[in-house]
Order: sequence, then structure tokens, then C-alpha cells
Amino acid sequence: MPAISIDRLALSVPFMSEDQGRRLATGIVDGLAATGLSWAGGQFPTLRIDVTANAGANPDRLAEQVIAEIIRQIGCT
Repeated sequence: MPAISIDRLALSVPFMSEDQGRRLATGIVDGLAATGLSWAGGQFPTLRIDVTANAGANPDRLAEQVIAEIIRQIGCT
């Protein structure tokens, strides 16, 4: 199974504190690692994930939404 590598993760979450942003980033990376995804292969130089969230959004729930969108975009099975 090809590995998924994240070279850079940029988040724009102006309503979150630095700690919440770090928790979100860690949740995304850990969540992707825990999925045990198989992947058809190919390179994705850049993926843009747009998820709507409001002030007070739960970083863990937001991470789940981002992971779901990543999976949708790269066509993991």
C-alpha cells in the first residue's frame, strides 16, 4: 500500500488559538494515520480543503471533517 506523505499542512483558522490550531493539525495527521487507508496512487502536489467552521468549533470535529474531505478528494477506498 503506498504511503501518504504530508510535506506541508497550512491551516487558516483565525478564530482558533494557537493551541487549538495545533490540536486541529495533530488531529488531522493522527486521524489520517489511524484510518489505515489504501490508496490508488498518484501524486497530489496540492490539495485544497475547504470546510466551513464557526468560532467555537471543536478542533476534533473539524479534523474529522477535513479527513473526510481529503479521503473524498484522493479517492481512497
